[in-house]
Amino acid sequence: MMALEGAAVFFNGAYFLGPMTLCVVVVWTLLAVLAFTSRNAVLPPTRTTWMTVSLLAALWLWTAVSLTWSIAGDLTWIDFNRTGAFLAIFMVGASVGHDSRARILGAWLFFAAVSVAAIYSLGVKVLPSVVDNLNDLARTSVPIGYTNAQGLLVALAFPLSLFFSAATKYHWTLRLISTLMAPILLVALFFTVSRGATFAILLGVIIFFMAAPVRLRSFGLLLLALVPAALIGWWSNGQDALMMDKADMVGRVAAALTLRLYLLAAVAVSGVVFMVSLLVGRKVRFPARFTRAFGVAMLVAVLVSLTVSTAFFVSSKPSFSGWVQDTYHDFTQVRSAPAGAARLLSVNSSVRWRLWQEAISNWQQHRLLGTGAESFPLVHLMERESDMPFVKQTHGLPFQFLTELGLVGFILAGLFIFTTLGLAVSLLFRIEDRWHRGLAGALLSVVVIYLVHTTYDWDWNIFALTMAYMFFIGVLVGWSATLPWRRVRKGGDVALSKPVSGLEGEGTTGKEAVTV
Repeated sequence: MMALEGAAVFFNGAYFLGPMTLCVVVVWTLLAVLAFTSRNAVLPPTRTTWMTVSLLAALWLWTAVSLTWSIAGDLTWIDFNRTGAFLAIFMVGASVGHDSRARILGAWLFFAAVSVAAIYSLGVKVLPSVVDNLNDLARTSVPIGYTNAQGLLVALAFPLSLFFSAATKYHWTLRLISTLMAPILLVALFFTVSRGATFAILLGVIIFFMAAPVRLRSFGLLLLALVPAALIGWWSNGQDALMMDKADMVGRVAAALTLRLYLLAAVAVSGVVFMVSLLVGRKVRFPARFTRAFGVAMLVAVLVSLTVSTAFFVSSKPSFSGWVQDTYHDFTQVRSAPAGAARLLSVNSSVRWRLWQEAISNWQQHRLLGTGAESFPLVHLMERESDMPFVKQTHGLPFQFLTELGLVGFILAGLFIFTTLGLAVSLLFRIEDRWHRGLAGALLSVVVIYLVHTTYDWDWNIFALTMAYMFFIGVLVGWSATLPWRRVRKGGDVALSKPVSGLEGEGTTGKEAVTV
């Protein structure tokens, strides 16, 4: 599955019909093979897992039914096949979630695949005469072919990098590789200059620190990656050869030489600091109360910083209401965001606001059924104004489901997303082992990053991105099914109140409640 993920990334995210069709065939084949070979069949016999599968299957069926009224039948058929493949991926992920070794291996392989893609994308900047970017633009878009999608891809791997580097249960060489990749991932994200991916990774890292129990180590590793990446980004922003479209090749090659030296220095420093910390850490142990106090202090510092920054920002504006009106005006205008790192601070939505208006206008005319899956390109042709460029996507998953599949499809998708997310969150409270809980927190962060980003972009239609989401949310749901829901005390012993039968994992097996 992860080999297919890596291939899909380098085939432009498997967005186009040929690579997407190949991915659809492969994932259904994998599910069929799994059904015939797995001792535990494809899914655990639990109501919650079957409920989530049923919700996604219902969305798939509704996509198929929308063929009968779709205004773009050929596109609806493509979306039907793609959504079916997502169902198969989710079921495979749920099966993988049964086994702790498979969960860890899947996460490591995904991290490896994204790391290769991140290194390749940086080739646009460090080896400009070898690796070509799309249309010689400054914002890196290869290998996935879309800058925001490339930004999301590297953002998905960063929480895994933090966890793998901090987890002492893994061999030091694997932890070192993960540590060396962390600044590379952040630099690769910077060169996409993706506002959406930057915002999503910020929320994802916050979720990771809330969920994972390795906060002290992870915070040090975050600084170890963030500081050199920020310095490289600050220097790069002043280099027109790196940040401007269609820059002269001579200037790009000269800037690439310096950038290579800075990247090598950043990676070398990260490696040396990590190894020194590893050697010292074998002799130093922090008591639990110290790590808890550190976590509280870090949380207070973040809250105070946000409060003070907000206060200074508001006080710097002559009129808060005027600033809100100006921000709204900037957001709704159809124009390009500024070039360079200044883009990250821009609130302009490009064409998104107009696209969302078109989607809502079409939904108001077809509230219950929509106009058929993947029909927005035709809706856009009918609804767009003269100054609007032609685009094929709504750039927002909620608007896509509303306008294409109506209220029914929107509700089915929402129920699936929030039910699976709720199961993933509940999993964190039921895991005893701290390293398993750390992995679950990292995977939850990956899921949140995708969901945040896809609310204002078209990641659902990029197979490689939604494949990662479906696989890992499936892993979390399948993992959740192997654990009891709660524990009740009986005579000083702890009894499992929800037995799990026929499964392997951290849970206890047996047809009746057992005392442990």
